[in-house]
Amino acid sequence: MANGVFAILNPTVTALLRSPLRGILARHVLVIRFTGRKSGRTLSTPVRYVREGDRLMCLTGHEMRWWHNFKQPAPVQLLLNGRWQAATAQAVWQGEAAVSEAMVTLFTRYPQDAKLYGVRLNADGQPNKADIKTATPGAVLVVFRLD
Repeated sequence: MANGVFAILNPTVTALLRSPLRGILARHVLVIRFTGRKSGRTLSTPVRYVREGDRLMCLTGHEMRWWHNFKQPAPVQLLLNGRWQAATAQAVWQGEAAVSEAMVTLFTRYPQDAKLYGVRLNADGQPNKADIKTATPGAVLVVFRLD
């Protein structure tokens, strides 16, 4: 998706997640609010996530800029199920095994997202391992640990 689409889509999704109409969307999407490392401005972006205990994770494309704020662990606020919660975010990139594993987890849960990364699904619905290997360098995993 082009950045222009995100400029319209992100505020719309964020407004919906803040409203009583958040419903089903809130089970799959959260809003990250953080301070930009260069600008010092408060920024936010909605992302699809998967929760594993006190850890939440999302994928983003390497070309997106927001994840650079988390090359080192950094505090964030997460709008999760209608409530803001403190967390710490850490980005993982550069083709690490954790990125590949997260892709499998996320694409198994949300198969429609696989095509955004050029990953095909096998006949059994599982992400194609060769495609995951090819897509991993272009993806960034952001892990959030709830405080």
